[in-house]
Amino acid sequence: MVEKISAFLSEYLDSSSTIAIIDNPTKTHVDFMVNNEIHFRFDLYKQLPIYRNISLKPAFFSSVIESASVISVTEDNRVASIKVPSKTDDLILRYVEYHEYYAARPDKIKHVEYIQQKIVGNEIEQVKMLDKLHYYTAFPKVAYRKKTLKDRLVEKRDYYQSNLGKMKHLYATVGLRALICKITEKIRK
Repeated sequence: MVEKISAFLSEYLDSSSTIAIIDNPTKTHVDFMVNNEIHFRFDLYKQLPIYRNISLKPAFFSSVIESASVISVTEDNRVASIKVPSKTDDLILRYVEYHEYYAARPDKIKHVEYIQQKIVGNEIEQVKMLDKLHYYTAFPKVAYRKKTLKDRLVEKRDYYQSNLGKMKHLYATVGLRALICKITEKIRK
């Protein structure tokens, strides 16, 4: 799938645009970048992500796939068929992402605003969406346990191993220069 998307997008490349592929164990992002900013992103999930702030039943992933629809996009007399989540599932996914990441990324409020817009515009069956949301989700029970030194060391080791893996992947896919730019960008934040 990544190859098909990349091939499709490559026909639109010019001097100001690039295609960036970020491959992780649970999902892949294929980004069409214009002037180093994401113009369009494909989120390709390989499995249901593991969330910390909200629990999703594993069956939700299958439900999203089963109820997805295929849309056709036409550009320059070429047609691409894309499988997208149903409106209900799209809104649930947006809510879950908002709930999971809002503390670290306040810009995720855009997902709630989008959901409100769809509900106010009667573009979605609100009761159906909320029923499905409540069926497939739960808030995890919080059990506090102070981290031991070993826990903290393992956490640090895993963090650095993960970053090293990402750096190796970036180096292999986009080269040393792009890797250095990405590291510099992260350090500045």
